[in-house]
Amino acid sequence: DKEAMAGRGSGRVIESTSEDEVMVYFVDHGGDYIVAFPHGGYLYSDDLIATLKSMHENSQYKKLLFYMCACHAGSMWERQVPQNISVMAMTASSPHESGYACYF
Repeated sequence: DKEAMAGRGSGRVIESTSEDEVMVYFVDHGGDYIVAFPHGGYLYSDDLIATLKSMHENSQYKKLLFYMCACHAGSMWERQVPQNISVMAMTASSPHESGYACYF
């Protein structure tokens, strides 16, 4: 929702349809059931899952691949993503380990 995001972060939103295959690549810090954004703010597991459910209900993607690189990234997906919403998640760490990211 562009209007709701005006003045927040970059203001950019995914404007996809039921015909689009969407990939989200997220890299930052994380903890149990939480990831952080570079300039402040957090995303909680329950909010992420609720957003994906809402996107599915509103036909905002055909398939969605979510790659998350953060410590404890696996915990963001532990709270059961429904099988019928065409979301695949790949994480760099399990729910209980650090990510040990290395960037060159």
